[in-house]
Amino acid sequence: MNAATLTCRNCGTKLAAGASFCTLCGAAVYNRAGRTSQQSPAEPLTENDQKIQIPGIIPVTPFSRGPVIAPKTDELGDEMARLNLVGAGAGKRLGAKLIDMVLPSILSAVGAIVGFLNIVVTRVNDQAVRVDSTWLLIWFGAASLLSLVYWVLLWFWEAKAGKTPGNLLLGLRTADMKGLAPGMLAIFVRNLIITIGFGIALAGGVLVMLSSAWDKNGKRQGWQDKAAHTLVFDIKAGRDPLTSGGIDGPASFAPVELPGMMPVNSPVAGASQAVAPQAAAPQAGQLQSAQAFSPQAAPQPAVPPAAPLAPLVISPEPSGPVRIESAPALGNPFAPPAVQAPASWQAPPEPQAPEAWQPMPGTPHPDEEAGETKFRPRGVTPSVAMTFDDGRTAIVSGAALIGRNPSGYDSEVIDQLIAVPDESRSISKTHLHVQAAAEGLWVTDRQSTNGSAVVSAEGMVNRLTPGNAVLAPFGSTIRFGDRSLAVGKA
Repeated sequence: MNAATLTCRNCGTKLAAGASFCTLCGAAVYNRAGRTSQQSPAEPLTENDQKIQIPGIIPVTPFSRGPVIAPKTDELGDEMARLNLVGAGAGKRLGAKLIDMVLPSILSAVGAIVGFLNIVVTRVNDQAVRVDSTWLLIWFGAASLLSLVYWVLLWFWEAKAGKTPGNLLLGLRTADMKGLAPGMLAIFVRNLIITIGFGIALAGGVLVMLSSAWDKNGKRQGWQDKAAHTLVFDIKAGRDPLTSGGIDGPASFAPVELPGMMPVNSPVAGASQAVAPQAAAPQAGQLQSAQAFSPQAAPQPAVPPAAPLAPLVISPEPSGPVRIESAPALGNPFAPPAVQAPASWQAPPEPQAPEAWQPMPGTPHPDEEAGETKFRPRGVTPSVAMTFDDGRTAIVSGAALIGRNPSGYDSEVIDQLIAVPDESRSISKTHLHVQAAAEGLWVTDRQSTNGSAVVSAEGMVNRLTPGNAVLAPFGSTIRFGDRSLAVGKA
């Protein structure tokens, strides 16, 4: 073994003694060793190097500089630009957080000022003074409690929809690494790191919010985003992933387009003549070979004709001379059987008409007892009006599917597909199946994630069991996910 430094013959990376593959490009190391560094990897291979080849290895380039297999890198930063996604800048992030802190800061300041103004100072004697700070604790405690309620509501709002007051004013949205709603745990971790930064010092919180400015992977993630695995997008400069299907766009939830049927030529349509014409009758003592038969026009290997059978001769026996001159000729075993011509066609006898039914004397005719035929009038298809919580109205006169992007089962008959926009994605792709009726609307939950319920006009809540139809009468309300609709007459 040469004492010189061992390097990969593919990318030139230094290798440890006895390594079986390169840790950078993954190329296998022949004989558990690399090429020595006497040949610089940055120089082109000489003719001698090209002549000395390892058996089974095909050179892909005359140069040994750089790895043939590029190291794996994080491509999300480049994909964001291609998918019309723009990461939020550090200045906007800091501005949005300061806007979120305005209301609790005002509440705390008002509670502290009013509490200080209501401090009661009582002089006990010339040397002692009693200070009553009860109202200070009451006012400041109430302001702190309201601020806590504000932060909890903000936590839920940002976890479900990626929105805060600052995000709405500056056009920002918080999302997870897939471009969907970040969730409760991610927002909790994110806000915890920001709170710790502001708790240490005001400059610490500002530093945490501005940490996205020096993110090297192109995703503009701050320290809090890397810990919580979240992203912040600028929807004024690019696309909003929360309302357009995440990072990949609408293709992530759009129905898959199946390829059409591929036309296939029938093997019979292009077939050649089914059976070749019958050859001449075979001679005695010979066996005729079968004709080649193929449903396709493609050439088939020719079958050589069988050799003629030699005459069979039997020696005479004591009982008398017996001699067979030759074997009888055999016909073609693959030839279709002969069809005899049919005899002259004869028309079948005409069926005799049945005798007319004659009632017995004194017996009424059966039609008289049956009475008159009554016709039921054709019913009118009922129509039901559905008024959604956003003011939109849809008229249903048959069967309909409601969801984020509804689609029916195979061979299912559906009259309408009603898509309901839902930024929080609380509605399933196909959430409800509804059927218009004269009494109202028959509702069936289609195995939704967040469930459904029918609320009567009196306020009674009836939660739907998936697969069971429940009648929602006129005047009732149907809740599905975070959305709802009212059932009324069309």
